[in-house]
Amino acid sequence: MQTNPCFNNLPEFPKNLTAASIIAYVEDVLMAVGLKEHYWCFGMFKRSRRILGTCDFRNLTINLSETFFVSCVELNAREELQHTILHEVAHALAHQHFGMYGKGHGRAWKMFCHKLGIPSNRLHEGAAGERTVRKSVNWKLIIDTTGEVVGEYLRKPRFNVYESYIKGRKEETLHHLKLVNTKWQILKAKNPTH
Repeated sequence: MQTNPCFNNLPEFPKNLTAASIIAYVEDVLMAVGLKEHYWCFGMFKRSRRILGTCDFRNLTINLSETFFVSCVELNAREELQHTILHEVAHALAHQHFGMYGKGHGRAWKMFCHKLGIPSNRLHEGAAGERTVRKSVNWKLIIDTTGEVVGEYLRKPRFNVYESYIKGRKEETLHHLKLVNTKWQILKAKNPTH
């Protein structure tokens, strides 16, 4: 795969993690990959513990979670922060070059991840992200006869579990699905006397 020469000349990631240095870095990256001339810019958003960064196609903005940024600064997670920024830049490039066909984590996005020199995995791994992203599952839908988990939910589902079944497995799952509160199980495991 041929690499675009401007992607080889990405600016160096800042040694000191400050808001000003990160803003300058992202602006320089946008300039180096040709997105600045299409009016792309950088911003931060608050109050998100589940999303580390976003690429806003409508407002042409690369956004970063303030919570995630603070975690990266406290843990000095430079590589994690850089990969998250470049992950969102890859989304912007895919959208800029392929329009609606460049959305998501498909081939176009993966190609730009490769050109930017970052892994093309869409799930986040790392200390700051683990600290920022809330991955708790509060409810699990299980088949009571086998114990197989067939669904996980943050909030308690509102459908009638007893009358529900898994498509393609009606005989096996009708009247055999059960919701389990995983928070309650964790509390019971920590305090077995209660």
